[in-house]
Amino acid sequence: MYKVSFRAITICTLLFLQSAVSFAQSMSYPSPDKVAADFKALLSRPIVPANPSFTTIKNNDIIIERGIINSEVNEKVPILIYKPATGQKSYPVVIFMHGTGGSKDSKEVTDVLYSLTKLGIMGVSIDSRYHGERVAGGAH
Repeated sequence: MYKVSFRAITICTLLFLQSAVSFAQSMSYPSPDKVAADFKALLSRPIVPANPSFTTIKNNDIIIERGIINSEVNEKVPILIYKPATGQKSYPVVIFMHGTGGSKDSKEVTDVLYSLTKLGIMGVSIDSRYHGERVAGGAH
């Protein structure tokens, strides 16, 4: 068996750390401003007018609005809004999203939106990309 001294282990560890530090210091990184500009360029999309279009159904205690807005050049987002029919100008809002494979029109979502109106809260839901009305030919 080999006997390794504490001193030998310490020297090897220090040499390893020194080489790692000198390697890291020799790498050239772009400036934070360049990284931020590159990141913003990746996220940039053409700005399009929302052009909202809604239909409204009103009964004694609830107002339901169904509509669409443009989110991108060729992408429309279907929206479902439930709000109390109290005549107030503004309400607190909860945005409630459906689960994977669901849609804004599923019973689970509309039940929650309706329950929110009973608490005096406006409920909003959209179809996520590739769900509900945002699936070509309709949801499966």
